[in-house]
Amino acid sequence: MVELFFRELVMSLVGVVALALTARASASTRHALAACALGALLLVPFFQGVLPVRLIRVLPATTVAPPVSKEIIPTPLGRFHVGPQVVPIETRPMPWLALIWIGGIGFLSIRLGLGLVRVTTWRRSGLSLGDEIVANPDIDVPMTAWMGRHIVFVPSTWSSWSSDAQASALSHERAHIRRGDWFVQLGSQVACVFLWPNPVVWYLAARLRSLAEIAADDLAVAELSPSRYAEDLLAIAQLARKTSPLVTLPMAVRSSTSISWRIQMILNHKQNRRAARPATIALSALAFVLAAVPAATLAVGQQAAPSQVQDKSREKTPVQILLKMAIMEKNWSYHFDGQPEVKGVEKLHVESASHAYIRGSIKSSEAGHMTVATPTIRTINGMTASVTTSGPDGTEQHIEVTPRLNKDESISMTIKCHFGKVKENSVFKVRAKKGDGLMLSFQYPDLPAGVRTILIDPSVVTDNP
Repeated sequence: MVELFFRELVMSLVGVVALALTARASASTRHALAACALGALLLVPFFQGVLPVRLIRVLPATTVAPPVSKEIIPTPLGRFHVGPQVVPIETRPMPWLALIWIGGIGFLSIRLGLGLVRVTTWRRSGLSLGDEIVANPDIDVPMTAWMGRHIVFVPSTWSSWSSDAQASALSHERAHIRRGDWFVQLGSQVACVFLWPNPVVWYLAARLRSLAEIAADDLAVAELSPSRYAEDLLAIAQLARKTSPLVTLPMAVRSSTSISWRIQMILNHKQNRRAARPATIALSALAFVLAAVPAATLAVGQQAAPSQVQDKSREKTPVQILLKMAIMEKNWSYHFDGQPEVKGVEKLHVESASHAYIRGSIKSSEAGHMTVATPTIRTINGMTASVTTSGPDGTEQHIEVTPRLNKDESISMTIKCHFGKVKENSVFKVRAKKGDGLMLSFQYPDLPAGVRTILIDPSVVTDNP
């Protein structure tokens, strides 16, 4: 959990830096950046759960000796002496952190749910004025919420407002509706609920809310006189007395600093009021998602100690495979029907058998003088090894074997055979399970000795020579 906190902190700081670097961009563009940053923060736990962690070893290696205690222990002779005994280090989880985090999520979820209930009550007890406008005495400033459809809530004194003030308020709130700010606002509150220990998340959510108001002001100013709209905004701000739910977008809040800053930007004719382009939003979302991947998967660790480096070098030692083989004379095989044909081979039969069966077959064939050759090949995993032998009839057998050790400890082999004057080589791709060998029986049309059978007993060499 602590690791996730720092990952989220790094990712949220990326969002803060992005907002700082785009200080001259429009409020609409910066609002989109802040929304993408908060959305990427919600993806970090998902990426951490599904993607492998990549360790970056940048810290110096340290060797920590385990704690040692001295204890009198018995020897096989029954005597006693004082000797070292390693005491294991116990790692205890910290459930209290999880409990605090879950408790915070529960509290904030209840607060968010109560806000939705409060807005629902406003809608039921309010007076509908038509055109999705609802008046309610519990409201002091106009605000927007979504209750299956967008609703503009206004004070009960709405009818006494001047037409200019009503036009300014409706233009501002409908700008929120066109931009879809309510859904973005709800998403930011969800991010605050689940990532509440991160203070930067709360900062980004606050910036998102203020940028949404400025972006709505920019759209309203495009329809109304800036000076008239600024006067109406100041008058409406003086009416703000109550705290609005977090699931609403009030036109003004009880903050003189926020209102004065908004009025300055409204009256600034050089203010950048361009709406965010869809391409800009898409590229911003892609950039933050790509940034969330390393934030969720990279971890800083210590450099490997010398002993660990040596252990890794030992692990990279190539695996050696021993192939005990026996090339048998004709009439050793008999199951040919229905077997697949291989280039240069008229008939083929591959049979899997245990090591003991293969070794017994080799031994019995040697006793019956039916063995042409019994070569043993020792090679490295993935490397081709070859052997050439000569049978009693003078026919040479050239065999190349490329073994590969699989994850399930089975051994796959690519076998290339060439016998005597046969012009074409035959390539077999077979696989022997752990503890099994293979018996390959095949017949070349032009092979004087007829059927050939190769017994292969593969095994992994455990001890290096």
